[in-house]
Amino acid sequence: MIPNETADKLKKLISLLSSDQDGEVLGAARAIGRTPAAAGLDFHALAACVGPRTLGAGWSGPAFATPGFNYADAFRQARPPYGPDEHPDARTRSFGLPIYTDERVESWMEVGRHCLDLNRSIPKKHGGRFLREFEIKLVRDFADGRLYPTNAPASWMESVVARCHQARAAWRRAKAAETGGAS
Repeated sequence: MIPNETADKLKKLISLLSSDQDGEVLGAARAIGRTPAAAGLDFHALAACVGPRTLGAGWSGPAFATPGFNYADAFRQARPPYGPDEHPDARTRSFGLPIYTDERVESWMEVGRHCLDLNRSIPKKHGGRFLREFEIKLVRDFADGRLYPTNAPASWMESVVARCHQARAAWRRAKAAETGGAS
């Protein structure tokens, strides 16, 4: 945790980064590096204060309904931080993903069911039915509870959820355009 006094200094210095003078920007960046150091902290402490919160701590990303929202980036940024010593085949620490609202994390089983349903119900011309046969089998294993994911499949599943939500958003936009904006 960064002390309030240090945080106030950092706020002022960060605003200097918007200058069009290269010297001012470089000076502000160097001062930003010195400010946490004076409080016995480093850039990692600063990054922890401004970085996205992990899924387990209550994901604070933008609302799912935001037009143009990039689901893939949001899930990637919200991924729990895995240590460098954790192998992709190690069991994931995440219990699931937010799929209906950004406040609630659903179980891997529910995530799998949700993805299968969206992949099946969204027309192909709007991005649906993008899963190949072997991917459907893997997602079905999630949905049936036969697979508790390791880090690698959990990461892949995040991208599947992101693709499902992007396809659903495209489909909804197309339906709204067809009906004249009324949904």
